[in-house]
Amino acid sequence: LPVYIIHYSTHGVSGIPPTIAPSALGAGNTGYKRTELKNVRGGSDPLGLHYRAAASQFLLLSQRQGYNGPQAIQKIFLHESGNLQSRFDLACADMQRKYPGQPEADFILAFHGTPNPANIESICKEGFKLSLGGRSHGLAHGHGIYFSEFPDVSLGYAGTTQKLLLCKILPGKSRDGDCGQSGPGRPCGCDSHRVGRSSDDRGQMIIIFHEDRILPCYEIHL
Repeated sequence: LPVYIIHYSTHGVSGIPPTIAPSALGAGNTGYKRTELKNVRGGSDPLGLHYRAAASQFLLLSQRQGYNGPQAIQKIFLHESGNLQSRFDLACADMQRKYPGQPEADFILAFHGTPNPANIESICKEGFKLSLGGRSHGLAHGHGIYFSEFPDVSLGYAGTTQKLLLCKILPGKSRDGDCGQSGPGRPCGCDSHRVGRSSDDRGQMIIIFHEDRILPCYEIHL
């Protein structure tokens, strides 16, 4: 008996469920919550939907890249910050005004690796800080916050932690390569930089210059 027809979007983000009801975050939707997700069988459990969305993104992109790292996902956590969500929503609205009806207005999902596990909770509570960018691995392609659409690339920056963040980011209209004009406190006129464009238009590296265009969503343990 046929039950479902599944459509996959170009960047695989259409399956990301909305955030859990604001009441789960506390009064005024300004709180922070970290929830361990379970791979629950059945279609309607919101936490199960979040688990499958994050796991699917990891598995989909690791297969496309020829990934040879850990295949088994040990744990996935959902991070929710009312403040960061509100900030990201405003950035989404700005991008919609800048590129009305165009794909450049949409968010994509990208991975980020950090060698210090203590950074993960700080990032998810308070957001990424441009002022801290490059402390571990430099800024070879412009002064910004570095992501990849491929998990193996970000794992290379995670050291021995074997933990990745999966974030919503707003790259807008990416410039391929470094324009050479960005610096500390001086973002260039590009929406973002992209390095290593794949045949299906994904980036080995995507460099974001604005903190509010990033929303940490999932913490994946391998």
